[in-house]
Amino acid sequence: TDFLDCPIGNGSSCYDASYGGYVSMEFAKDAEIQTEEYNTSQENIASRFDRVWNKRLDVWKNKPICVFSAGNHDILVENITTAAYENNVRFLLKTFQNVCEHIVWLGNTAPLRDDTEYKQ
Repeated sequence: TDFLDCPIGNGSSCYDASYGGYVSMEFAKDAEIQTEEYNTSQENIASRFDRVWNKRLDVWKNKPICVFSAGNHDILVENITTAAYENNVRFLLKTFQNVCEHIVWLGNTAPLRDDTEYKQ
């Protein structure tokens, strides 16, 4: 069935399809968006997904498929260790695991820098 041909209403099997979106974040863990409720951007975004997207489960039936591209800028943080980077990525995945049906991670590439031996 073409989605555009679906009848309006909850009873249609057209609405059993999954939905989702692409999320681009500079860091896997940062404090660019802080609120009284959460200290990190990732927690605030996950909270928004839960409050907005996941309140439509009566229509969509499933939580969203979340496609991420995040963490590229973590690599540029001065003196970041591999362990700290891994902890940031684990934090991101754990933060979104309860609000996303599936998580698709778009691979990170080394940021373009003139002072590195790993040029793009």
